[in-house]
Amino acid sequence: MKHANIVFPMGIIVNELLTNIMKYAFIGRESGIITVSAIKNENRVVISLGDNGRGIPESINFESSTGFGLNLVGMLTSQIGGSIRIERGGGTKFVLEFMVSEP
Repeated sequence: MKHANIVFPMGIIVNELLTNIMKYAFIGRESGIITVSAIKNENRVVISLGDNGRGIPESINFESSTGFGLNLVGMLTSQIGGSIRIERGGGTKFVLEFMVSEP
């Protein structure tokens, strides 16, 4: 997928995930750690957003979420031909993977 077709959806995805982390990960705590990383290897991009918060419940996933934010993230990830997964343990980590074509 061309870079121009990915930039807007990626901005919304990252915003939604960071917003959820800020709203829910550190309830009852004064501080926490948020990590954001992006790796590009040839045409493959992996973006990770994680926290050391209380962890997202097992019942929450992109396939059956009733919340607008996670549904939007799932739809936009499909739109760019990517995949997203949730890693649990010691907080929550969202891992987004997609392909880009060279500009």
